[in-house]
Amino acid sequence: MEFLGLLGNVAFALASAVVGVRLLLLARQTHCAPELAMGLAFVSSGAIGFVFYVSADVLRRNGGDATAIARLGQLGTLFFYGGYAAMAVGTWRMFRPAERWPIGVIAGFCAVLLGASATLLGTTDSQPGATGEIATWIGIGVGCSVFAWSAIEAWLLVARMGKRLALGLVEAEVVDRVRLWGWAASAACAMTGHAIAMRLATGSAVLSNGHQLFASGLGLVAAIAVWLAFFPPAAYRRRFARAA
Repeated sequence: MEFLGLLGNVAFALASAVVGVRLLLLARQTHCAPELAMGLAFVSSGAIGFVFYVSADVLRRNGGDATAIARLGQLGTLFFYGGYAAMAVGTWRMFRPAERWPIGVIAGFCAVLLGASATLLGTTDSQPGATGEIATWIGIGVGCSVFAWSAIEAWLLVARMGKRLALGLVEAEVVDRVRLWGWAASAACAMTGHAIAMRLATGSAVLSNGHQLFASGLGLVAAIAVWLAFFPPAAYRRRFARAA
């Protein structure tokens, strides 16, 4: 059961690492902001942050050293925050590059994340209800909001592109990639929101086996959708060529 509970998180971390690195390599060639921002988001939050988080969780479940668990959790949280900020920038540059209002939203997100980071680094007490623990969850709430924003933008774009697709003005594969990102961002939002809801309901960040399995399923959905959205294999793309 414990393995199944970690499966989705591990799959999401691996998919994020591979996709993030490939996007950063692509950004070196294109010099474009979306690739750079999303690459940093995947590597920082999805890959590095998850590695520290899962390591801390494994230590906690096996009675590891409390100080080591706290430090690993802090590092993971800080990398999460960096990924959230990059994801917000990437969402802006992908979906609304010509508009300026997202700059204010992103600035607000970053201000909260910086405040949470400073609070977190200024304390070693991560017990439920402590200042550092509360700051951690405030930052995670920002991350949930960023994922929700990105998901909403994707689904709105899918709705608009559906009309163009009917007229043959956009390729079906492009619409599918946006839809896949909508599923990925929605799953990430649900996974983060589920963790927040459990913390509020139980007063603890430790999930039961059933809830951990649910979160793992969301992570698996996000991993598959991320991979297919950004770098779909040739076999997957051929189905659109046949349809065309």
